[in-house]
Amino acid sequence: MAGRLGLVLAGAVFALFTGGTAAGQVDFDEGDAFVWGGQSVLSGGYSFLAVSQGPLAFAQIDAQPDIVGNGSRRLLAGNRTEIAMTRVGGGKFDLLGLSLGGSWTDPDKRFRWADAIEIVGSSGGTPIMRRVDLLSSPARLQSFLLDDFVGLDSVLFRPVRYDTALGSNYEFVLDDLRVASVPEPEAWLMLGAGLALLALRRRQA
Repeated sequence: MAGRLGLVLAGAVFALFTGGTAAGQVDFDEGDAFVWGGQSVLSGGYSFLAVSQGPLAFAQIDAQPDIVGNGSRRLLAGNRTEIAMTRVGGGKFDLLGLSLGGSWTDPDKRFRWADAIEIVGSSGGTPIMRRVDLLSSPARLQSFLLDDFVGLDSVLFRPVRYDTALGSNYEFVLDDLRVASVPEPEAWLMLGAGLALLALRRRQA
């Protein structure tokens, strides 16, 4: 019995330090639940909510003649829409990287996308912020790695416009978010209790 318990606990330790962090990727594939009335999207165990939305808010897009394609579905935030990201059911997570870009390929429509995106993470009320500039032309997706967005409760994606003369209905595209969920304190307590029980059984054996 003690040997079996030891194997289970060893597996739990391994899971917590490796796969237990539930590393994965959010890519807004065709199976996602798009809720148009609430302007929200559920994808890969995470919720994306339009917290400050323009007339368009969310759209799910594939490659179109005038929209940059990357071979998979992406989330387009239209007309100055800001996006708040949280873990479904609550809990902390790490944001390890993501892809951001503009939308329209026509250089004459440059006014249609943001110049930069502010990524604002919240960890226990402490903000973590990074601003990334987008390519003006062509409006292709760029990949960014993040090394300090850890232990987050939420992330806000906020579009930025440097040249307001280009218009106010600017947009951006979000895709391929690399995330890892953080084990809850309860998981560590359960693991500690199990290790204590294992030690007790070995002492009694």
